[in-house]
Amino acid sequence: MYRHVIFAIAGMAISIISNSAQASECAEQIAASDNVPKAMLSCLQAVEKENNQLRDQVNDLLAGHSGGGGTLPPGVIVAFDSTAGCPAGWTDVGTNESERFAGRTIIGAGPRVDRGSNQTTLRRVFDEQGGSEQHVLALTELPAHSFKVLVNSVTFSKVDKYDAGGKDYRAVGSNSIEATTNTVGGSAAFSTVSPFIVLYFCRKD
Repeated sequence: MYRHVIFAIAGMAISIISNSAQASECAEQIAASDNVPKAMLSCLQAVEKENNQLRDQVNDLLAGHSGGGGTLPPGVIVAFDSTAGCPAGWTDVGTNESERFAGRTIIGAGPRVDRGSNQTTLRRVFDEQGGSEQHVLALTELPAHSFKVLVNSVTFSKVDKYDAGGKDYRAVGSNSIEATTNTVGGSAAFSTVSPFIVLYFCRKD
């Protein structure tokens, strides 16, 4: 009877810690132990230790977000969605290093990669800067195209004539004329910016 009660209590304890990776191991240890209370205590202590470790990791992450030491290393950049800007322990790089950061997106440094289907990415080195918010097309960037212009041109000779049924007619000739179409377009720059939202780029001190 006593052993059945102990196993029932052990089952309840295991169900409480069922989310732990050690739950199944605990059940095996309790089932195989000659001293069930001692096995239960050992198991619960192990689970408590694991929970404490998880709690410490969460606290470290929270401390990092609030400006404490945390687990986030100095130099990491995070986008903050806050009207207050960067928290204590963080530098607003968009304001303090505006030439380098303001208005720029971040892409990964790395080698040239050919992913096929015209998805080739160029080699990018650390701290490389480039791109433009506006662009004006150059002639070489336009798709190859042509225009066909039809021009009818007839000229009458003032001196040359020919006899047609007893009547003189002026000779008719034709000339090749170069024609130019009307100019359209204003050569204005166009935006190359994707839809965006502005947040604060903050760097861990």
